[in-house]
Amino acid sequence: MKVPWIKKSVTVLLMVAFVGGSGAVWAKERKGAQLVIELKDGERAAGELISVRNRSLLLLDAQGKDGAYDVAQITKIRVVRKSKAKTGAIIGFLAGGLVFGVMGSAAAEQDNANRVSGFLILGGIGGAISGGIGLGLGAALGHDIIIDFSGRSDAEIEHSLKKLRRYARVQGS
Repeated sequence: MKVPWIKKSVTVLLMVAFVGGSGAVWAKERKGAQLVIELKDGERAAGELISVRNRSLLLLDAQGKDGAYDVAQITKIRVVRKSKAKTGAIIGFLAGGLVFGVMGSAAAEQDNANRVSGFLILGGIGGAISGGIGLGLGAALGHDIIIDFSGRSDAEIEHSLKKLRRYARVQGS
């Protein structure tokens, strides 16, 4: 027996994901990453990374003041990243719940049982397992990045600055 509602449901889900994931639809101003900088004199500076120049970083602090920091005076930079654990868990739960739910519904139909209960039982179990996996992956992806400049060569520092430019509000600076 063919189930046309499954094809329609999958089509609708794919359309929603495509439109919802489109950057052009939800475009907003790009923000730079939040940084915490440790200086050689023991002081710390924190703020949004505006740009990375040849040998300096431009940050905007919480009070709206900008400050330039020479790379030669920096010992360590921490790029503060938001945890993606919640997002990973939600996506994992929904994807796993849907896949396992459809499998449970089909299995229940073959056993002449209630398809809805098969969908809910196997979908709930699969969603919980996939949600846990998504939680772990999201937590692993959202950890802070530490860049240590102490004792590094100029070439290594340049390489780190090149990577850091990806996190700046102004790209190509």
